[in-house]
Amino acid sequence: MFLPNLCVPLFCWNLSNLGQKGMLSPEIGQLTNMHILVLHRNLFYGIIPREMGDLRELKVLDLGYNNFNGSIPSELINILSLEFIFLKRNILYGDLPLELNELISLCESQVRHGRTFSNRMPAARFV
Repeated sequence: MFLPNLCVPLFCWNLSNLGQKGMLSPEIGQLTNMHILVLHRNLFYGIIPREMGDLRELKVLDLGYNNFNGSIPSELINILSLEFIFLKRNILYGDLPLELNELISLCESQVRHGRTFSNRMPAARFV
């Protein structure tokens, strides 16, 4: 995925429903001022880069309805400001990082459909 070379900080990036495809570059972790990242309903595939854990200001992360595979990176627990995470309708598997449930600010999460996890989060947090 192409990442813009920006002169000013990017706080919100909404690419939902644009038919974007490809793998997310680890460079996405350089968007450190990002508050909202929405890549919903595209054709992204591959693993979710662990560098996303560097987006320490992120409040909303929506990667739902793509073709991401692999496990959810444990580095996401570094995003203490995260309030909403939507990962449903991907091909994710493995262990859910239990530490995600400990994020104080996390209000809502969706990770199901098209995934096989060996553990579960409390239903109130992950629906």
